Amino acid sequence: MKNNRTLVWLLVLVFTLMALLPGMPSEVFAESTPTPPSPPSLTTGVNPSYPSTLLLSWVWPPDGWNTEWEVSLSTDMMNTALCGEITNPENETSIDFAHPELYSGPPGIDLANETVYVGVRFTHATEWGVHSEWSNLYEVILDQDSNIVSVTPYGTSPPECPSSDSPDGKHEWETKVIKEPTCTETGLKSKSCKYCKEQGPDEEIPALGHKWERKVKKMPTSTEPGVSVLVCGRCGLEKDDSEAPIESEIQEWTKGTKSPATFDTDTPSDDFSHVKVDDETVDESNYDVKDKEGSTTISFKPEFLETLPEGSHIVEIVSKTGSSSIYLLIIKEPDIEETQPSDDLPTTGESSGHYPWFALMFFFAGGLILLERKKIMSKHRD
Repeated sequence: MKNNRTLVWLLVLVFTLMALLPGMPSEVFAESTPTPPSPPSLTTGVNPSYPSTLLLSWVWPPDGWNTEWEVSLSTDMMNTALCGEITNPENETSIDFAHPELYSGPPGIDLANETVYVGVRFTHATEWGVHSEWSNLYEVILDQDSNIVSVTPYGTSPPECPSSDSPDGKHEWETKVIKEPTCTETGLKSKSCKYCKEQGPDEEIPALGHKWERKVKKMPTSTEPGVSVLVCGRCGLEKDDSEAPIESEIQEWTKGTKSPATFDTDTPSDDFSHVKVDDETVDESNYDVKDKEGSTTISFKPEFLETLPEGSHIVEIVSKTGSSSIYLLIIKEPDIEETQPSDDLPTTGESSGHYPWFALMFFFAGGLILLERKKIMSKHRD
C-alpha cells in the first residue's frame, strides 16, 4: 500500500514537470532574431462544381507568424498593388477576391472578370521586418462573380523593393537622426529605403553617458593653490564632490620680455608629441623642444607669448604615454613713466627773450627825435 502511494506521488510529480517545462523560458535557445520559415505556396486546384472567391494557401503560418498577401492587376505587382501588405491577424490563410476592400484595396474596386497576380509570404507577428521570402507569382483568372476560374504559377517571386533602382530587388535601409542623444536622454533615428522610400520603424539611439574630464575651476596664483573639478566634456555638468586642490609652481612671463618661457618635463624627447595651451594645440613653430638628460624642455617663443591674454593659462605637455600640466601666468607689461620737462630752467647767456624788439623800438624812437630836432633848427634859421 505504501509503495502504491509513493508511485502515485512520483507520477504526479512527473506529469507536473512535463506540464511546466514546455512553458519555461530558456535563454539558451532564445534567438535575438527569429529565423524566417520557408515561403508558402498556393493551391492551384479549382473545382468547377464548387465555385469560390477564396484563394487558399497550402501552409498554415508557424506559431508567431502571419500570412501576408500582395494582389495586383499587373505582373509588376509591387509597384501596382491593389491590395498591398494584406495581413490577417487571425492567421487565416485565404484571401477573398469578392471583397478586396477588406484588405486595404481601393473603395468600390471590383475584380470581376479580371486577371490578377498574387504573391504570399510569412511575416513575424512582433518583429518588424522579419519575414520569409515571397512565394512564386501566381496568375489568378476570375469570372463575372469574382469566382476563381484558374490558378497558375506565373513566374518567380516578386521583389521585396518595388523600385527598379534596387539592384537585387531588396530594400537598402538608410537612417536619419531626428533627435540627437544627450548624456542622459536617448535619441531617435528614422529608417527608410534608399530606393522606394518605404518607411521602417524609428530606432532608439542609446544615451551617450557623461564623459568626465578634470578642468581647472580656479587657477593657482603665486600665493594660493588652485582648484580643479570633474566636468562633463559633452554637456558641461560639474560632478558633485569632485573638487581637488592644484598645488603646482607657476611660470610667470611679463609682456614685453624678449626671453622665452621655459618648461621642463620628465618625458623623454623621443616620447614627446605636442603642446596645448588652454586645450588648444600650439603650432610647432611657436616653441622649441630640447632634450635635457632624458627629459624634455619646452621653450615658448616671445612672439607667441605676446598673443596670449593676461592671466593664468594651462600648459599641457602631451607625450605617447600621458601628459603633464603646468601653469603659465602672463603679466601685464609695466607702465613706463615719461619725464616731463621742468619750467625752472637755468639762465644762460643765450636767451631768446624780447630784447631785439626793444632795441628796434629804441632805434626808431631815436630816429624820430633826430628828425624832429632838424625841423626845429630849420625854423630858427629862417
